[in-house]
Amino acid sequence: MNHDRAHSALLVLQWVIGLVTLAEAAAFAFSPTSAHGFAKTGLPDFIQLALAWSEMGAAILFLIPRVVVAGGWLLIGVLAFAIVFHSCTDG
Repeated sequence: MNHDRAHSALLVLQWVIGLVTLAEAAAFAFSPTSAHGFAKTGLPDFIQLALAWSEMGAAILFLIPRVVVAGGWLLIGVLAFAIVFHSCTDG
C-alpha cells in the first residue's frame, strides 16, 4: 500500500510540474506582455521563442511515460540555461 501511495504521489507531482511548466512556457511564448518585457533585453525575438518552445517540448516529453527521464533532463537543461541567461541579461 505504501508503494502505491508513493507511486501515485510521484505521478501527480510529475503531471503538476509538467502542466504548469507547459502553461508558463506557452504564456511566455504567446503573451504580448512577455514579448514587451523580453524586448527590453535588446536580444532578438527568436531567442525568446526558442527558449519557450524548447521548454514546452521538454515539458511534453516529461509527461510521456516512456521518455519521462529524458524529458526531465531536458527540462533541467532548459531551465538551467534560462537561469544563466536571465542572470546575464539583468545587468
